[in-house]
Amino acid sequence: MTDRPVYGRPEHVAAARSADGSLYLMALPDGPPRALNGPAELIWEVAVSGSSDVIATVAAFFDVEPAAIASDVKATLKSLEGGRLIERRQAAGDK
Repeated sequence: MTDRPVYGRPEHVAAARSADGSLYLMALPDGPPRALNGPAELIWEVAVSGSSDVIATVAAFFDVEPAAIASDVKATLKSLEGGRLIERRQAAGDK
């Protein structure tokens, strides 16, 4: 079993991009709309892709060591999960 959580996009989350490319998310039916940009947008995209290591993937994108951004990525994931914009999933191979 992996000690790194795997995330996915819940069925109740609506996502839309504006003409300028901004990402907007909303947990339906009553969640407030939330705009994501920059690192938060990337973290959400990586998380809902089913990545088994969100921190390492985001660190590679920004060409930094995972330890340098781990606490910020974890805080963002916690916020997204608390806002019902991502959910933990069972990793492939976990039972």
